Amino acid sequence: MKTYMVCYDLLSNETIKDYQRIIDAIKSIGQAEEIQRSVWLLRSEKHAIEIRNILQNYLDSNDKLFIGGLDENAYFNLSSEINNKMFPAPEWNKS
Repeated sequence: MKTYMVCYDLLSNETIKDYQRIIDAIKSIGQAEEIQRSVWLLRSEKHAIEIRNILQNYLDSNDKLFIGGLDENAYFNLSSEINNKMFPAPEWNKS
């Protein structure tokens, strides 16, 4: 599994329902945690292009979407629970 950062900006006259649709879509792809408004960490077996192809179905033509793979992280005031879920220790490093 790989961890991605998913960021979106809904620029049209979006409603709460539109936001909920993209949130539900993100959650359907893998293990997801919102870390800031419209910024998610997502663990999934899928590749970034596959994730983009799924999520763009929930966006209007002027909305924006970024999906980036994360292989290193640093944070401030992000819960250790989220960090452990999204960036678990390798099997060889678990005691």
